[in-house]
Amino acid sequence: MKRLTDTKKWDVWFRKLSPSYKSLWDYLYDHCGPGGVWDRDDDVARLFVNDAALDLDNFLVKANEGKERMKVLKDGRKWFIVDFVHVQCPTGLKRYTKNGEVNRVHAPIYLELEKYGVDYKNYELNEIRASTEPLERLLDIEQDKEKDKEGIVKGGFSPPCLEDCVALFREKGYSSAEAEKFWNHYEARGWMMGKNRMKKWKSAVVTWVAQGKQFGTLQKEPSLKKDDSKTLDEWRKDAVPMPEESRRTLEKFGIKSAV
Repeated sequence: MKRLTDTKKWDVWFRKLSPSYKSLWDYLYDHCGPGGVWDRDDDVARLFVNDAALDLDNFLVKANEGKERMKVLKDGRKWFIVDFVHVQCPTGLKRYTKNGEVNRVHAPIYLELEKYGVDYKNYELNEIRASTEPLERLLDIEQDKEKDKEGIVKGGFSPPCLEDCVALFREKGYSSAEAEKFWNHYEARGWMMGKNRMKKWKSAVVTWVAQGKQFGTLQKEPSLKKDDSKTLDEWRKDAVPMPEESRRTLEKFGIKSAV
């Protein structure tokens, strides 16, 4: 994950820090959450800073000299970098875009600040709220839209409907039942082929048919058999006679039945 760095950190307070404390400050910036909240873990911090004697409580005192730069949240295990959001969002937090949709870039920041009770109003622009939906619900909606977009636009694939499958299978001389087997098989698997999403379903049909031929499981489209051995008189003889009432109705319009 790429993050902006605070170029103003090179003030007197930062220059006075020990090398270990300077490294710790950079570590916190890189490993805190999207809203600047760090879940305190002394052992991991000492490991990354490469200082087994690192005193985090003393660092907290040094970091807050002359100005509150680090705030300890309610449970005591969470540290909040006060200016982190200002650095990452120099133009201010924006909960919604101009179109009234959730700003998916800033939404995780809002969620983290709200989760730990941090007042985010000082970090955002003055804007009219475009929706009364809870932020979590709006974020879910936006993520669902993005998934749909990935399936159709980014992935270049849109799953076929059953009717499309039936039409292709019948065109190749195979039954509607075989097409339904194909469609149900991949629909149940989310149109995945192994671990990858399908790209071309017609190519998958070709593979399906080839495997079906190999194992003898394909159902062909039943063909209508024509019996050309019968004469016209024999066809008339075997035909079901038309009801007399229907015959008289046709004759009124000048139509004569051959049967």
